[in-house]
Parts: sequence; structure tokens; C-alpha cells
Amino acid sequence: MAQFTGVSVGTSEPINLCVGLPLSPIGSIRAGFSASQHSDQIFDTGSTVLFSRFKLSAYYDYLMGICGPSLSFLFEDLGVALANTSNGGQLTLDFSSAKQEAQAGMFMGFSFGGGVDAREQLYLPSSWYSPWKFSWHTVFSASVKVEIDFLELFAELIAYLLEQAAEDALLEKDTSDHLGSVIDSGQTFMFVGEAEDAFPAQKQLTAAPSVTVPINLVDYVPGLDSFVKALHKVKGDLCLGPSFTLAMPVTMHLGSFTVDSGMPTQATYGSPQFGKTTVTATGPAYSGTTPKTLTTNVNYDVGFSIDLGVYFSLSACKIFSFSWQAPSLGLAPLLGFDAIVPTMSGSVSTLLESPSLSCVLVPELMVKFSEDPILTGTPVTVTVSVASPYIGPVDVAIATDPPMPGFPTAVSIPSGQHSTSFTYTFADRCIPSGDPNDPTATESASPTSPTYTVNVTCKATLSPPPTCGSSDISVITAINVLDNVIALALASGTVGPAPPWADQSTGGATINADPSLPAGDTNASNTAFVNVRLSRNAPTDAVPVRFTLLDEQRQPHPTSAL
Repeated sequence: MAQFTGVSVGTSEPINLCVGLPLSPIGSIRAGFSASQHSDQIFDTGSTVLFSRFKLSAYYDYLMGICGPSLSFLFEDLGVALANTSNGGQLTLDFSSAKQEAQAGMFMGFSFGGGVDAREQLYLPSSWYSPWKFSWHTVFSASVKVEIDFLELFAELIAYLLEQAAEDALLEKDTSDHLGSVIDSGQTFMFVGEAEDAFPAQKQLTAAPSVTVPINLVDYVPGLDSFVKALHKVKGDLCLGPSFTLAMPVTMHLGSFTVDSGMPTQATYGSPQFGKTTVTATGPAYSGTTPKTLTTNVNYDVGFSIDLGVYFSLSACKIFSFSWQAPSLGLAPLLGFDAIVPTMSGSVSTLLESPSLSCVLVPELMVKFSEDPILTGTPVTVTVSVASPYIGPVDVAIATDPPMPGFPTAVSIPSGQHSTSFTYTFADRCIPSGDPNDPTATESASPTSPTYTVNVTCKATLSPPPTCGSSDISVITAINVLDNVIALALASGTVGPAPPWADQSTGGATINADPSLPAGDTNASNTAFVNVRLSRNAPTDAVPVRFTLLDEQRQPHPTSAL
């Protein structure tokens, strides 16, 4: 029999949504964070009249960061026992003194800004001693820059409408600044639901982040104006109207448990049974070798709901307050949004160092790409980093599947730094055809299948090793690369509807089925002239193009003359 006390099981310790289990199928074992920034010129114009020149320019930029959405949980001070029974092996988790917590949701920030620059210049002599030399001299210059934090405005709007946003809306400021490394300006907010101490009695754990947007109709009722103004004079208010609540409930179930790294063979224990304070799972007989790693496999369902309710609140003089909320009506089933994400699964691992020492294993190595999606022919910045408190020097080995020519096979994180970056340009390439008889077969990228996937694996060794856990760390990230896809544009002829899979703004062409008919009037053209183009990255060499006429089933046309 093997027994362990004070065991922690979860996604991280302490709990952290940024390394939680993803709530969408993104191809990564942990959610992580991402950011996007863009800046562009709106206009840049000027006018010159004799010896005077006026210039006016404007630009805009936006910055968005998000951590999650994910599910994060932690069970502390568990008791774990592995023993044999008459029916085989049995794994027992004792929750009698355990502390449980879970979070679901995300941290996010979004800011938008812009600026205007105005400048007046005169064409004057360069200096008093060179009056025959002229140059432009700036006599007036002004710049105005504006930044708008949309999420902060949204939160303040809810607070104004509801007068108790932190209690009812759950769109709160992120005081821990989880996105500080991504968004250096603006406020970060969190859309988070929490749950505590649910296992094993409830057999599941549910966290439901939600946000409520109320609409106060009192302001639009003329007969109540004087009454509301009187309440405002005594620090009171009246609110009445509908409210919309958006929620994303996440329900987690325990699936099975795997023990390895010390056992002769890996053993999985499933079919969990829930007692008053314990969870037991059965599996193969225990061999007597002390296990080193406990992996907990969980399943979780992600829901989506839109509820319509009615609220009423009345307050006066800060000593009287009454509020009432009517039962809400679920709109999601009516709109067909009962479930938008299938049941997902994930796993978390705990290292069992000794009967009284354990630690949660968290991915300590991360790789991030500056663009999403990644465009072929466009340089992208790749950042490899180690999680705090680890710092360089750290040597990281890199491998890609499929192999990418010229992609670095190793990088070094400098001394005293958490990360290093390099630039890489992905090339156009064929994509898997999906032929079940030939898994290696490929085909050219098309408007319906424009991307290929690359798995990037990074491995490193930490020195000195952590107090708990292995010094060998690794991470696998899946990325999608958007190929340069060929496109057609009608140069001349009769415009027709585009295929459903094509760019509708480009459109299609309509031609007479019977070429003997006269073109024009109520008939279409007998011919259509089409331009063939690539969306970006003009090729340096000639590119052969093969045409195929398809029928309405998108199969080769039997009488095609192409």
C-alpha cells in the first residue's frame, strides 16, 4: 500500500487562469495568453499656397490582449492511497481536509487610440546672413493623442445603470494585472466565475462567469422625471427595466487517474465512485512500487446562455434600499445556442516526491507567435520564454513537424532574461489532401482549405533544478499558417453570384448557355474575361496555372473545353 498526505492536484499552484485548461479546441494543452496590435495612417495631406504650406495627418492604433478563456482548479491537502482489493487495485482520494477552488473565464483588455498632427510652415530665408537661401520653417505645430479603454467604459456604463456592477455584473478590474506583459497601458478586466468545495458530495464542479447589462426605462418615462429628480436630491434613485445576462457555465467531472514514473508499467484507474468525503477509482492490481506521478484526467462541458429578466430597485437617503429581480427567461434554447462547444478533456499532473511532499507540475516553457493567423511570406516574431521565477541562461532545443526549412533548431535565453525572440518567414507549401488511402498525399491550397498546421516543440533543462519537479521541461504549440491562395476576379462580362465558399465581394460571372444567342439586353454575355491573381507575395518566377471547369456538384464538367 502507498499513502501520500498533503497532495495538491490542479492546473497550477496557486490557481491561475493563464495556465488553465483551454475552453476552446485551440490545439494546446494550456490556454496561455495572446495579444494583437495594429496601427495605420488614416490620412496625410497638405496644401501649399505661395510661400505657406499646411500639413495635416492622422493615425489610429488598437491593442488587445486576452488570457484564456480557460478552466483552472486546485485541490489542496488531499490524501492519496493506492492499495489492492479483492477485485484488483484501488486508488482513493480523501477530500475530508481538502480545500477546493476553481475558476472559469478570462482576463482581457482592449484599448483604441489615435492622433492628429497639424503643422504650418513658411518658405523663408534660411538665415539673416544668407537671404538668398530659402527653406521651410515651422511656425505652428500641434499634436493631439487620444486613448479610449473600451472595457473600462463598458464596466462604468454597467455600474452607472445598475449602481452595483461589482456585485451583479462580474466584469471587474484585474488588480493582479495578469496581462501586464502584454498590455502596458489601459486597464485589464476579468470575466470570471468561481466555485469552491464541491467534490465529492456534488460529483461535479461548476463555475459560471456572467455579465449583466441592464436597461433603465425610467429615464424614458416623462411622468417619472420629477419623482426621480426628487430622489436624486436625497441621494436616492429609481431603476426599472429589462436586463440581459450572458453566462458561460463550465462544469467539470473527474474522469480517471493515471500513476506512472516509478511504477513498472503505467496504470490507469477509472469508474470513479463518490462517497461522502472520498473518491475511489478501480484499475489493475498495485505492484507495490511507489508511484512518482499522479495524473488526473478531467472532462468539462462549456455552455452558453442568454437570459432576459426584469429588475426593480428603489433607494433613498442611503438608509432605505429595496431591490427585486424577476425570474429570468432563457433565450439560448430559442436561438439554438444550447451547446456551442462539445465535451472537452484535459489532464493535470502532480509529482509525488515523498509521502509528505508533492507539487503541481505546470508547463514552465512557452512559445508565442506575434501574428495570428500567420501569413506566408510575412516575417513573424517567435518568442520563447521560461516562466517566473526562472531566468536565463537557458538553452532551448526546437523541432517542427513537418520540418520547416531554416527554422532555428536551438535558441538561448540570455543571462538574467526570461525570453528571447527571433524572426521567421513561413513559405507557401502544399497541404494534406485528407486521402484515407494515402495519408501523405498533398494538394495545393485553395479558398476552402487555405491553411496548414505546424507543431512546434521546445525542450530545455533548468539549472539549478526546481525544489519539486523535473528539471527537464517542454512545450508543444500548434499554429496555423495561411497560404498565398490563388483568386479569380471578373475583368469584363456579366456579373453573377459568387460560389458560397468564395469572396462574395468579388462575385462571379454569368454567360449564355447557348452561344448563338445575342449578347446584351436581357441576355448575358457570351464570354467572360477573368483576371488570375495571388492575394499577396508576387512570385519572382512564372507560375503555371491549371484551369478546370466544374459543374454544380463541383465535379469536372463532362463537356469542358478548357
